Formats: sequence, structure tokens, C-alpha cells
Amino acid sequence: MLVANVYADDTQIYFSFKSCQHDADSSLRIMENCIQEIRCWMQQNFLKLNDDKTEFVLFGSRQLLSKISLPFIRIGDSQIVPVSQARSLGVVFDSFMTMKPHISNVIRSSSLHIRNIGRIRKYLNRVAAEQIVHSFITSRLDNGNALLFGLPQSQLSRPSTSSEYCS
Repeated sequence: MLVANVYADDTQIYFSFKSCQHDADSSLRIMENCIQEIRCWMQQNFLKLNDDKTEFVLFGSRQLLSKISLPFIRIGDSQIVPVSQARSLGVVFDSFMTMKPHISNVIRSSSLHIRNIGRIRKYLNRVAAEQIVHSFITSRLDNGNALLFGLPQSQLSRPSTSSEYCS
């Protein structure tokens, strides 16, 4: 089943298939046809599909992904090769859905903001400092956190160290 979501300037197409090469190949053709139809619709509405920003990711276990080979999808004149991770609405998804790249990204971003807030902290009263922390740190820790449900505790304890620095 093919599902398409269109946001302001972002279109995402999802589909699933059985982990055999035949299903992967037929799904690839369906995907390419769908993208071509979207391209035609966009042209008719004076919009442009940005081939350079187009990504595609295959999700599955290592075992399942090793059974199939999709070297690229064709979009217009471009050949788009699969990437190991992609961002959607601020959340980084990797091929194996470990969420490790997302957690690392949240920690890196939060640490940067914590350092920057630390540089100006002496100029802020407590209320202003709390507002800045909630704006820049807590919002990043909260974005997509429901997707982390069920992950091993070793991964989940990493973001909490960022929030502890803010205390």
C-alpha cells in the first residue's frame, strides 16, 4: 500500500513490501511511477520537485535488508541512491530504526545550546534563564520522544544527561 503525505514544501511517500527481490523491484516501479505523477502534478501547478533534495531510505532489520538490492530510484534524469538515515519533522530515522542518530543529534544540539546559554547566564535572571532553557533545550528533548518508547535504557539515559546539565 502506497501512502503519500504532503507538507508545506515536503512530500513523503511510504510503502511496504515483502523482503524478496521480486516485491522490491515491483515496489520500486510503483514508487517511480508515483513520483512521476507527483512531478507532473507539480509542473501543472507551477511547482518544482527538487531532485537534489530527494532521499529514499529502506527500513528493516539487517537480515531483511540483506535480502534485497535497490541500487537507486530514478527521478527525472537523476538517480537517487538509498541513504542510511533521513530527517522527518525534526526526527532522524535510520534504516534499522535504532533511533541512535536521532538521540545523538538531540544531544549534540542540546549541548551546543547549553554551552551558549552558559556563556550568557551571568546576564540573565533565573526566570529568563529558565525560559531560554525551555525554549532551546526542553523543546528538543520533547520533540519525537514518544518514538523512543521501548528503546534500551542505555540509549534512553543519554538524553537525560543533557537535561540534568540544565538543572
